[in-house]
Amino acid sequence: MMIPEQLRIAPDDVKEKLRLGLEQVENSLQGDGLETQTIEDAKYLVSSNPVNNDKIEKAYRWWARNERFLDAPENSPADVAANLWGGRPGKDWFYDLYQLLQEKSSASIDNMSTKETHYKVLDGNYIQAEESETHGFIKAIVSVFNNIDLANEVVLPGAYSKSIQRKLPAAVWNHNWSSPIAKTIEAIELLPGDPRLPEELSQYGGLFISAEFPLEVEESRQAYLKLKNGLVDEFSVGYRVVEAYEENDVIYLKELDLLEWSAVMRGANPITKLIEVKNLTFQDHTDLTLSQLNNYIDRYESLAEKRQKLSSNHISNLETLLGRISTLIDTNKPPQEELPTPDVVKPSKKAYAIELLNFLSEDTE
Repeated sequence: MMIPEQLRIAPDDVKEKLRLGLEQVENSLQGDGLETQTIEDAKYLVSSNPVNNDKIEKAYRWWARNERFLDAPENSPADVAANLWGGRPGKDWFYDLYQLLQEKSSASIDNMSTKETHYKVLDGNYIQAEESETHGFIKAIVSVFNNIDLANEVVLPGAYSKSIQRKLPAAVWNHNWSSPIAKTIEAIELLPGDPRLPEELSQYGGLFISAEFPLEVEESRQAYLKLKNGLVDEFSVGYRVVEAYEENDVIYLKELDLLEWSAVMRGANPITKLIEVKNLTFQDHTDLTLSQLNNYIDRYESLAEKRQKLSSNHISNLETLLGRISTLIDTNKPPQEELPTPDVVKPSKKAYAIELLNFLSEDTE
């Protein structure tokens, strides 16, 4: 959708936050990881220049990851970063613009392009649940392969593979981009016959996701409870078409740029599955943390990332974390059986004297 230029100009309350962020940068209050481009973009928007689509999309993704920065202490690095993205009014403004960009477009193959967002909805009706006070944890098949849906489309295996390798999709409520509800932890394409698929989906395959709901956030808690109790049992994915073809009036989606998955009230394809809803136990949390840490190190060790250097602040934090991890390991190690201390036999004075004389005699020869 074409957004009118007047809507692309930052409102006054957004500009006020941007100016505050720039003043904080002048006073060197920013963190080491702040990108120069973020500062330049803030200066650009303060001058009443229109925001482009790339910046809108980048801002949505940034706020989806960092909304907690709005509660950061004043003049902290996180507070500076939030202000440079427009603060709370900036978050709302960018989210509204992003929704305009993501308006549902025709599914016609003639209109498919990387500038349009499409939606494919599936339902889920298999739920297992446990309680948790802090986190909810769900597993679901949010898109099914090799199945002609009500839009007369088929998602082919491999359609999401490139996209999920680049970035995990956002998790939102009913395609409302201003309402993120969870953090996607994992996204995997399961091919037909994969044992992790529900039996009725085994012949198709599908996109498996797992996600974590922070239950201290009211929107996330409500979404989790509705899924857990079956009040909402359908999912939809939002995507852009990269490659597709038409055959016998059916559109085959070969490559998609996956933007998000949503919990929705009503869908078009009735064979998705909500596999599991449960709490994130301490053991689950440990497994998840170790998995994420390994993924982080694997990414750093990849050729594409070796040019990225850690900041001094990151190094300091990692060193502190390493010390805490070492303490955690030592605390949880099972006690080892104490080995008997061998008796120490002290040599007699006579034996010592003989040994010394032998040494001296060897030295003089």
